[in-house]
Amino acid sequence: MSNHITTQKLCNWFIQRANENGTPLNPVKLNHLVILADWWHLHRNGIRLINETAEAWPQGPVLPSIYHEYKDQAPWGTIEHPSRRQPPLEPETDAI
Repeated sequence: MSNHITTQKLCNWFIQRANENGTPLNPVKLNHLVILADWWHLHRNGIRLINETAEAWPQGPVLPSIYHEYKDQAPWGTIEHPSRRQPPLEPETDAI
């Protein structure tokens, strides 16, 4: 079974939820949330949730697509808007 959820789609989902709840979300926290969601899904279902594998960087595990998307932003600065390059998850067709 192939996985159709892109890393950026999942990022957008987390960003939208954070904005709805008034919870600040920064690129570092977003990276960790996406990695944890992927690992949890792998453990629970035996398949990866996203189409990307974390790399071992000196600072810890990093998803390169998240780094490149938000590298111009301060690592601890709040993300206010989802990426315009990838639409958010559609509740009717996509599942987390």
